Amino acid sequence: MITVYRDFNSELNECSNGSWLQHWEKFSGKNASYCANCNCLYSENLVGAIVTLRTHKSDHFVVPLCPYHYSETGSIDICDSSVLVLAKRKRPLRKRKEQEIDELFAILV
Repeated sequence: MITVYRDFNSELNECSNGSWLQHWEKFSGKNASYCANCNCLYSENLVGAIVTLRTHKSDHFVVPLCPYHYSETGSIDICDSSVLVLAKRKRPLRKRKEQEIDELFAILV
């Protein structure tokens, strides 16, 4: 589980790729089919949400969320299998090698 925080004060209000959900789909290489929240199975009306990590508040990521979790103001627990796509770069943050996974996990914890 990865804890993220919605960034409501982000300067990234608009996405040059149409919408943040389209941005996530384009750079993750996946179709958004469910809310990234670990305990949510909602799959309709998903939106791309700008989130930050506790340890990397200056980096903005995009994840798909349902309308309910999109409107939450506190922390959101997303699944380990969720792909975090950097909002400013064109490369998804993916688990590529075991060492990179361990390094990322150490940062998130």
